[in-house]
Amino acid sequence: ALSGRVFDAITMWHVIEHLPEPRQAIAQAVRQLTPGGVLLVCCPNSDSWALRHFGAHWSGLDVPRHFSMFTTREITRLVQDSGLEVVRVRAQVRRGTLLTSSRTRAAATGRSWHRFISRRKLWWRLAARITAMAGSCDGLIVIGRKPV
Repeated sequence: ALSGRVFDAITMWHVIEHLPEPRQAIAQAVRQLTPGGVLLVCCPNSDSWALRHFGAHWSGLDVPRHFSMFTTREITRLVQDSGLEVVRVRAQVRRGTLLTSSRTRAAATGRSWHRFISRRKLWWRLAARITAMAGSCDGLIVIGRKPV
């Protein structure tokens, strides 16, 4: 229905990881951008502290709904390879992902520490900010602009 139409901006907010062919999806989005148009891609960060800490319990994995996972470098390269100029890459702070991952691990392992800490929302807010400052946050946002 949108084929043939052009847009000044297209967002792929937690979409790209659900697609079996992310490169093709971004290429299609670029074709539908006006010159100077902007593509915003947001996805889980497969190089996050939370993935290393929670492992299979990290809610960002979301198996089997996530087909692809990206590091900052990989998603930036994907956007660049599509012909866009990357104008910004930033962390997406998702306190809820940390909290959900902690609760999932607590339920799976029965470890009381995880049950205790999963109820401390202030602690998770702080943890989310620290991981974002360290560049190891749960989510990534990449903004690319189509050349004029």
